[in-house]
Amino acid sequence: MLEKDQWLFCEGDPADALYLIITGRVSLNFTLGTKQTDYTTLSTRQEGDLLGWSAIVEPHSYKFGALATASTQLVRFDGKRLLGFMKENSDCGYPVMQAVTAVAAQRLMNFHAKLESLEVRQHLLFGDGH
Repeated sequence: MLEKDQWLFCEGDPADALYLIITGRVSLNFTLGTKQTDYTTLSTRQEGDLLGWSAIVEPHSYKFGALATASTQLVRFDGKRLLGFMKENSDCGYPVMQAVTAVAAQRLMNFHAKLESLEVRQHLLFGDGH
């Protein structure tokens, strides 16, 4: 159980678990500078969404931070055990990896869109340096 404003994991932490949100909301954030307190929200995940796919994809470090934006209940899947199960049971492992790949692809598209909006905002605020 996560309380509101509690971090599940931070960007760059070793990824050891995959999470399924049962209730609540979690924002995925990435840092903007060198301080972890300077971050922006990429997206918000809710009931039924997966978090922490990096636990089953090398190099096993979380790419974003996960912060509860409401009281949140999660199911935690140990990454090493899940990988072992998937290797031994490819009929189950393959659909799991397909789902994880779809989540990763969507988050990558969201990340690019967020970066573009930040670049446009910076250009509007500060000009192009000329």
